[in-house]
Amino acid sequence: DWRGRLGDLERQVTPYQDMAAHKHREPKEALPLFRLMVASNPKFVAAYTTGASLLASEKRLNEALAFLREGEKNNPESIEIQAALGYHL
Repeated sequence: DWRGRLGDLERQVTPYQDMAAHKHREPKEALPLFRLMVASNPKFVAAYTTGASLLASEKRLNEALAFLREGEKNNPESIEIQAALGYHL
């Protein structure tokens, strides 16, 4: 750590995880969270586009398109959702 003693001090008072052995979990585990995000905030455009991309990456294209169409209904002015629809179509 280039910060020397300040870095040591921060790690002693702040939660710290060594990222050397960090592993990612399966992205599909996050899919239910996207449904929860848009249920709590139907205007959360990034949740629709990212959730649809995850669904498409899991070979669930029809679900991805349906999710985006729901987002389009809730956010008719969103260019991001229109672009994602175009991309996945």
